[in-house]
Amino acid sequence: IEDLIKSLDLRLEKSRPRPTHALGQLVLFQVEAITNYNAQGPDELNIQRGDFINVVGQEGTWYWGELDNVGGKFPGGLTKKVPGTELPDGGAGGGGGGGDV
Repeated sequence: IEDLIKSLDLRLEKSRPRPTHALGQLVLFQVEAITNYNAQGPDELNIQRGDFINVVGQEGTWYWGELDNVGGKFPGGLTKKVPGTELPDGGAGGGGGGGDV
């Protein structure tokens, strides 16, 4: 059973490769939405529980990211980081900067 679980985990990792760039910016890490969020403005993303979002920046508690080739910001507290998707050098902690996504 243990081998079966490991093989399933490996297949899941391979089926969702981590992109290096999104919308022309470096992807810092990925998050999974733990609840739905309806955008409150034109620069925000609509997210649904279970969505995987590529994060390209951070401003306080808000992330800038890309979902289905659409960029915008969203509350980081409504997501959880996907383990193993951070930059290899841990570069996600370096100040972020949102800007235009």
